[in-house]
Amino acid sequence: AAGYEASRGSLVSRMLTALEAAERAGGDLRGRQSAVIRIVSGSADGRPETDETVDLRVCDHEDPLGEMRRLVSVDEAYREMERGHAAIDDSRSVDAIVHFNAAVEPGYENELEFWRAIGLVRLDRIDEAVEAFSRLVFAQPMYGEILDRVAAVDPVALDLQNAWRH
Repeated sequence: AAGYEASRGSLVSRMLTALEAAERAGGDLRGRQSAVIRIVSGSADGRPETDETVDLRVCDHEDPLGEMRRLVSVDEAYREMERGHAAIDDSRSVDAIVHFNAAVEPGYENELEFWRAIGLVRLDRIDEAVEAFSRLVFAQPMYGEILDRVAAVDPVALDLQNAWRH
């Protein structure tokens, strides 16, 4: 309980801190093998980006809490990206940029850069979107093909594709 009470951050991050403290105090008698965190909102509003539900599990891993910490970071980054797109839907462009930048800050998920570029197009920041997408394709060329596939069904991605190719 002390680990949870002393920690800061999101509920899932605080719960993970408590699990790590429990492991340092002796952990499960069966040893380290798996970890699960599941959080369900007590009052869902129907918007996944704000309901704060989490269902993460690591099974049969040599460092389950270390892997869980990594997954929590990835999950939180994707939630930031979702908040950015929700901010656009609510006509809060400054908030959208803040969320997009927070999502890509950790720098480990190239896919988040892809969705950030899509968001920048939605904000009519085409030059920034093309620059971000160009960096992404330079690092991982497969995103050129991913854009082609998404552009076939998404008009915003099609706008990015047209701007990037010209």
